[in-house]
Amino acid sequence: MIFFLPHGLLWLTVDDTGSIRFTYEEESNGTISFLDLLIRRHADGAVTTQVFWKPTHTDQYLHFNSHHSVNHKTGVVRTLMDRKNTLVSTENDKNKVERHIKTVFKKCGYPNWIFEKVKQDQCKKKLKGRKINKRNTSHKSDGGLVVIPYVGGLSEATERTFRKYAISTAVKP
Repeated sequence: MIFFLPHGLLWLTVDDTGSIRFTYEEESNGTISFLDLLIRRHADGAVTTQVFWKPTHTDQYLHFNSHHSVNHKTGVVRTLMDRKNTLVSTENDKNKVERHIKTVFKKCGYPNWIFEKVKQDQCKKKLKGRKINKRNTSHKSDGGLVVIPYVGGLSEATERTFRKYAISTAVKP
């Protein structure tokens, strides 16, 4: 159990033997981290949240030229952008985090169009009432599912061919 106290977090753990362990973490400069969330308490009593990166975080992500499908690469960007949209409480902080994400991924060779695609997908998701637009996972009525290894250029062409016959494909790196 976790208890939020005025100036810190109290962790209460009960293990299999019935022993109880208490830990208490103090806030530092009005901030305290909790999982991947940084909680900031302001002088006026307001609370804002931010994405928390450990000091050892290296900003190393999947390089765009690596041998993975574009869907996997887009998913890496989408995950961090979703995290920004979910955890960050102010627009100013959201803009800072988004600039950081773009800078990091540009160093990894990601083109601008991938960020635009992720933003468009996120806008569509909002317009559909926060429902996630997923493909039909039931393969009983169609041609089934084929899992193929990812081979640049060949896997995409194979997916298009299978799609003509209502066969879904999944690629693995």
